[in-house]
Amino acid sequence: MRLKLFARLPRPWRWVARIVSVLLVLALVFAGAAVWAVQRSFPQVDGTLTVKGLTGKVTIYRDKFGIPHIYADTSEDLFMAQGYVHAQDRFWEMDFRRHVTAGRLSELFGKATLTEDKVIRTMGWRRVAEKELPMLSESTRRYLDAYAKGVNAWLADNGGATERGLEYAVLMATVPDYEPAVWTAVDSLAWLKAMAWDLRSNVEDEVERATAAAGLSKERVEALWPDYPYDRHAPIVTRGGISGGGFDQNTEARDVEGRDKDREGTKARDMRGSRESGEGGTRDARAGQVSPDTAVAGGARPGAPYGGATAPRAAADGEASKVERPAPEPAGEKAQPSPATAEPSDDAGAQTTTEEATPSPEEAQTGAALARVAAAMRSVPDLIGRGEREGLGSNSWVVSGRHTASGKPLLANDPHLGASMPSVWYQVGLHCRTRSGACPFDVTGFSFAGLPGVMIGQNDRIAWGFTNLAPDVADLYLEKVRDDTYLYRGQWRPLTTREEEIKVAGGDAVKVTVRETGNGPIMSEVHRATGRAQDGGGKAAGETADAVSMRWTALQPGTSADAIFTLNAARDWAEFRTAASQFAVPSQNLIYADIEGNIGYQAPGVIPVRAKGDGRWPVPGWTGEYEWTGTIPFGDLPSVFNPPEGYIVTANNAVIDPAKYPPLLTKDWSYGYRSQRILDRLKGSVKTGKIDAAEMSRIQQDSANGMAAVLRPELMKIPLAGPSQEARELLRTWDFSQDADSAPAAYFNAVWRHLLVETFNDDLPEGARPEGGSRWFEVVRRMLAEPADPFWDDSRTPIVERRDDILRRSLALAYGELRERLGDNPKRWRWSDLHTLTLVNESLGKSGIAPVEWLFNRGPIAAPGSRDAVNAVSWDVQEGYEVTAVPSMRMVVDLADADKSRWINLTGASGHAFHDNYWDQAPLWANGETTPMLAREESIRAAATHTLTLSPG
Repeated sequence: MRLKLFARLPRPWRWVARIVSVLLVLALVFAGAAVWAVQRSFPQVDGTLTVKGLTGKVTIYRDKFGIPHIYADTSEDLFMAQGYVHAQDRFWEMDFRRHVTAGRLSELFGKATLTEDKVIRTMGWRRVAEKELPMLSESTRRYLDAYAKGVNAWLADNGGATERGLEYAVLMATVPDYEPAVWTAVDSLAWLKAMAWDLRSNVEDEVERATAAAGLSKERVEALWPDYPYDRHAPIVTRGGISGGGFDQNTEARDVEGRDKDREGTKARDMRGSRESGEGGTRDARAGQVSPDTAVAGGARPGAPYGGATAPRAAADGEASKVERPAPEPAGEKAQPSPATAEPSDDAGAQTTTEEATPSPEEAQTGAALARVAAAMRSVPDLIGRGEREGLGSNSWVVSGRHTASGKPLLANDPHLGASMPSVWYQVGLHCRTRSGACPFDVTGFSFAGLPGVMIGQNDRIAWGFTNLAPDVADLYLEKVRDDTYLYRGQWRPLTTREEEIKVAGGDAVKVTVRETGNGPIMSEVHRATGRAQDGGGKAAGETADAVSMRWTALQPGTSADAIFTLNAARDWAEFRTAASQFAVPSQNLIYADIEGNIGYQAPGVIPVRAKGDGRWPVPGWTGEYEWTGTIPFGDLPSVFNPPEGYIVTANNAVIDPAKYPPLLTKDWSYGYRSQRILDRLKGSVKTGKIDAAEMSRIQQDSANGMAAVLRPELMKIPLAGPSQEARELLRTWDFSQDADSAPAAYFNAVWRHLLVETFNDDLPEGARPEGGSRWFEVVRRMLAEPADPFWDDSRTPIVERRDDILRRSLALAYGELRERLGDNPKRWRWSDLHTLTLVNESLGKSGIAPVEWLFNRGPIAAPGSRDAVNAVSWDVQEGYEVTAVPSMRMVVDLADADKSRWINLTGASGHAFHDNYWDQAPLWANGETTPMLAREESIRAAATHTLTLSPG
């Protein structure tokens, strides 16, 4: 009998019902097709796959979070399988990144990304990676090649766009003929340049200082970059100094004034002879070719002793006494940068001629060139960070067994990077079934998709963590250019030029001429309409500095790839330091612990020695006075082993007091608010008992605001009346924590935001305005003691404001903002109603097309913490309260039992949208939870929900 579904309906409604039914069926078919298309790219995680190139079977166990542990008989099979697994889960991410690092984004996205490509081609990241490959050890090259074979084996098995990932299906709409190229070792090496760029040091600070100096005296500019508070916030290394054989933690520091008198035995390696050839400035260390003794001692390398200026910070201006705004000050009080240097002279402001009130044509051209450099730097995609450098950092600390419940060390690490979807990190275990010299790996930790090995983690003997050391490894040079020559020491020398062709999807290829001086590529030409430096302002050719070049250690070939594998296989402190000696860029604070109970710290990296200057300002390139004369030998870099305190803390704070250590590392540290809070927590925990892994995790979640204890007393003194007084009462008993549901945290951060905007935005141009981090904590802290500091005055009003005027205004503005956004009852305000995290796909998630962004982005998520809390969930006061940088992962390693270690990733293992593991760790991350970081095979097998075998083909 045939069913008559609509027989009882009135005749007109029968047709409506039939149409609705047809539409419903079509919708279901479309939905089914969409689900099929999405899931088709999900990786096979069970059964057996045949992979050509393997020499033996490889077993891959995955837990419920999709985290793979790989077991193989040879190192080559191990890294080939890692390449295959990375590609299974993250190939679009890898493919996108290699287009970034090669300056080839326009092949995917058309002319919209042309500027990004020009900037990266100008720096030549991939060209440097190509030079690095032959420098690496034979074993490293084998591992890189094996990894590439694994990626390419996956590519060969997944030829269609829908098999590779949803991103490729979307890309087909605009670039239908795109086919990914095979993966190469250079693709992996170029990723190290992207890491170095996102973790670069103070080059933005150089531009910001010069930008601020266009309207402020040097004295006022210096007040915005105060000295590090060594008296309040301890550096990483608190004792030791350089002796004849290198850094010695037991050596008493000598007077810095006499630092060069007896330093002839351990000098920086000479770089002056290599300047013109474009070589030099890199380490010679290679895996298997440098003994720990040689690497650690540094040796007597030919070159110049440590030099460079160490100018003290200028004192703040005196207090003003007038209530009404005075007449304009003499023009000389606002000194413009000289065209010979972007740094105002020490006697700036002594002149009073009105002609100096306006920048000269020469000064204007220098400023314009620096502005173009700033624009160029901002255009580069942030692959692990974000444009606002102050939000990037990390925490790490290690505690010896003397203070732990287990009697063995504990090590914690949480790098603070840009929030992205998927997370920049990929959790993995790499295990040789039988550990030997030929297959020395048994390591678990966090890797980068696109790069073999583990960056941060533990093996069966040691554990390690990274934070950004952020040494000053880049300088901007003002250059005088005439036609195709540049001025250097009174002579016009030919610029080095090369032609680059950028292919553009949907358009014609674009040719770019890259020009370099002896200092490096000219960065200021990227945003010129002609792409060429021009003679300035009617002056004689070359008289004006209208070009800016950049010297950066990452633009010299190095051996950082060797370091990854040496570190992964290291068995003890000596081998760990050998690995550290091979790190060139980016320079990271390395902390260490081992199962024997030892703990340690090592500063690595290629860090330049300057003949003159301290790296804080752009400097003239034509004089030859600001050369890099060498690099600090590895043996001279600060190091600590088993300190008597029993713990070591690094959180981007100063490494060592310059009074104890002559070489210049940088002047631009993070100001130590996080590190001191961690130290205080550790000291408190030690006093009350032994520390365990749970306490280490609790410290990672500490959300105390480091500025609140300083600012609250001043806020509470301000006379207030009405509803804003009720809001301020939230602060009276506040414990300074910034939990997600905290009303006081919401109000205080709103006050802080308005205080910075109202105090500084009238004095500083865009690009130099406060973002709100620890530097601004220190600036405002010092200003609070100066009620009439000129920065308190709002130049937009006819009166002269003082400290209390701005504090009162900030309290009122914060109340008004939160009342409008969160309601009339201050007690019901929540910090997480303002402070939310949206996870944005680094490529298509920023397309500007809402349906496409919906496919790949996730959130918002309520976020506790704040900028420069230990739980550093950062935000930018100029933009609002939305999260910009986060603890990108968290790890606590227990050296007593590897299976008791804990970890969490920001998102998940998978890069495939709608996969169960796409962002399954995000809720745990937001709640401060972690999962077991298993390392033993029996535990890994027991936790496995999937098992895949790769067999030789």
